[in-house]
Amino acid sequence: MKRILIAICILCCFQSLLQAQDTSYVRKIVKTLSSEQYFGRGYTKQGVQLAADYLEQEMKTIGLTPFLDSYTQDLSYVVNVFPGAYSLKLDNKTFQAGTDYIISPDCGNINGEFEIYEIPLQILKDSAKLCNIKQKKTKNKFVVLHLHELSDRKQSNFIREKISENFLKARGYILVQDVYPIWSISASKNEAVIIRFDKSYFPELAETIELHVESKQKPIETSNLIGYVPGNTDKTIMFTAHYDHLGGIGDSIFFPGAHDNASGVAACLDIARHYIEKPADYRIIIMLFTGEEAGLLGSTYYSLNPLFPLSEIDFLINLDMVGTGSKGITIVNAKDSTYKDAFAKFEAINTQDSLQLKIQARGISANSDHYPFNEQGVRGVFIYSRGGKTFYHNPQDKQQTVSLAAYQEIFKLITKFADQL
Repeated sequence: MKRILIAICILCCFQSLLQAQDTSYVRKIVKTLSSEQYFGRGYTKQGVQLAADYLEQEMKTIGLTPFLDSYTQDLSYVVNVFPGAYSLKLDNKTFQAGTDYIISPDCGNINGEFEIYEIPLQILKDSAKLCNIKQKKTKNKFVVLHLHELSDRKQSNFIREKISENFLKARGYILVQDVYPIWSISASKNEAVIIRFDKSYFPELAETIELHVESKQKPIETSNLIGYVPGNTDKTIMFTAHYDHLGGIGDSIFFPGAHDNASGVAACLDIARHYIEKPADYRIIIMLFTGEEAGLLGSTYYSLNPLFPLSEIDFLINLDMVGTGSKGITIVNAKDSTYKDAFAKFEAINTQDSLQLKIQARGISANSDHYPFNEQGVRGVFIYSRGGKTFYHNPQDKQQTVSLAAYQEIFKLITKFADQL
C-alpha cells in the first residue's frame, strides 16, 4: 500500500510538471510580446512593426508554411499618436497618465493652463438645465462632470453624447468616473479634449488645469501575418488573433497588452505547434492581425483581399483575451441560430472530456476580428476567457497578471472541436 501511495504521488508530481511544461511556450510568447521592447505593440517606438518581425520569425521557427513565399500581407492606415510631452496638473499637483486619468485618443496638441468649471450634480441630473448652461461660462474652460454620482445610465449616455458635440464650446471636459480609465486608438483629432479621471484621484474643488500634450496623425506601414499547416483534404480550419495593442504615451507610459491580446497570439502559435507535431487531415491556417484596436483594420483588409478564396474556410475560431479562465469562457455568435450546432458541439466536448469549463453563449457582436469574416459569409466564433484581473486597456495588463487559468482546458476544447468538425 505504501509503495502504491508513493507511486501515485510521483505520478501526480509528473502530471503537474507536464502541465507546467504545456504552458511554458505560451508564457514565453506572452512575456516577450508584453515587454517594454515592443512598447505596447502600437505606433510609437515602432512597436507594432517590431512585434510583426518577431512573430514572423516565430512562425518560421515553429514550421508554419507561408503563402506566396511570405508570411506577411502589408497594409497601411493612419492613427493619432502621442510621441512627446504629456503631463497634467490640477492646482499645480501632477497626476499620472494611465493610472489616475486618460486623455482621449483623438486629443490634439494642447499646451497651457485653463480654468475649471464644475457642473453641480442637480444640473447633471436634469437634461434641460444642463442644455441651458450659458456657453460664456464654459468657453475655453475645462468642464468637470462627476459621472460617478449618476445612477441613471440613460442620463450618463445622454451627457456623453452632448459632450461629443462639445455642446458647451469648452476647451475640454473632465469626466470623473468610478472605474479605472481605459484607453483606445483613434485616427482622427477632436478640438475638445476629453479626460477620464478615476474618482479616487480627482481632487475636490480643483480650480485650474495645466495640460501639455503632443500628438500627431501618423501613417503606419504594417502587416498581417499568415501561415498554415498543410492538410490532406480540402477542409480548412482557421485560428485568428490580433497581435497589435495600444502602444504608449510619451517616452515611458505603455500598455503591455499581455491578456489583450498577447495571450490570443500565444494560443494560436501553440495550436500551430500542436498540429505541426500531430498533423490533421485538414489544413490549419493561423492569421495574426494588425490594426484590431484601431477598428478591426487588419482583419477587414484581409477579408476584402484574401490570399485564397474565403469559401474554402470551413470554420474560423478567433481568440482574443484568453489569458485568464477561472470563470470559464464566452463564445460570441453562439446565441445565433446559425451556430446552434457548433455551440452544442463545444458543450458536448466539455462534458465528454470532463473539462469543467463554464461556457457562456453570446450573440452576434462586431467586437473582434471574427466579424469582418462573418460579414463575408465565413462561419466562425470569437472565444474569450472570463475571471481574474484583466486590466482591460490599462498599463497594468502585464504578463504577471496573466494566470493562464484553465488554459489547458480551453486548448483541449478548441482542438477537439476542430478535430471533430
